[in-house]
Amino acid sequence: MAESTSPTTVKSAPPRKTRIRDLVNVYSKASCRVWLTLDRRTLELVEADSLGKPMDVGTPPEWLTYELEQDGWDNLVDYPYRETARVGWALAHGIAPGQPFLVEVDPPVHSKHWTDCGYEYDTDYSSELVRVAPLPPEDVARRWEVWLWWAALERASRERADAAREAREAAQHALALADPSALYLTSDIYFGPQDSIDYMPSGLRIYLNSAHLQLVSSVLVSGEDDRGDRTKALAMLLERAATVLPNVRPDYLRALPWHRPHINREEVRRGLE
Repeated sequence: MAESTSPTTVKSAPPRKTRIRDLVNVYSKASCRVWLTLDRRTLELVEADSLGKPMDVGTPPEWLTYELEQDGWDNLVDYPYRETARVGWALAHGIAPGQPFLVEVDPPVHSKHWTDCGYEYDTDYSSELVRVAPLPPEDVARRWEVWLWWAALERASRERADAAREAREAAQHALALADPSALYLTSDIYFGPQDSIDYMPSGLRIYLNSAHLQLVSSVLVSGEDDRGDRTKALAMLLERAATVLPNVRPDYLRALPWHRPHINREEVRRGLE
């Protein structure tokens, strides 16, 4: 029987799901190979042992333990901070949420440079993406679909929280404008345009505050003078206050206490009803 000369097609096996016991972390002083993954909800960079414990060969060296305690994996792998950049990074490297991938990290290189302000210390990291654990395409698509669902929920939750915070801030601001008894003054100093950082700053800034403002800042308006003239700073504050508190006399503002006053909130509430 003659030997067949027709071409033979060999089908490659489909990617199988990677099991944790298939993953091996290798640690040495020279370099470390560690399996990482992206959190399925937040896309944060985490070690694959959050899914179960891979096998370890060797012990994490001191430099790796120290760097992880200081900055985590993001700096070691140069992983983006913003969510949109993280999605782009993952897609560019063919990594789906929860899909293990192996990185090799070398010890950081520390350097010292002299500048006009003294020595500056820099740390450089070197890492390489070695391998991505294979996943069937349908699993990859499903994981990104689930992540998009979680991202939509998180976005809606943040929008509701932002709207609620803005409503509370608006209510507090309205109450601050309606209740002059809660006003008080504070001040601080700042470096004016002619000041040197080697000497004390000469600028003076005076703030008009309200005890009702608590979420972001207690300041309603402020006035300042670069040379520290209290009279000029207060005059600027009164001019600006007239635009937000037109019914409050300047003499009342000048006589305000320089501390947070006690507020009878029940009395204030009854007066606003």
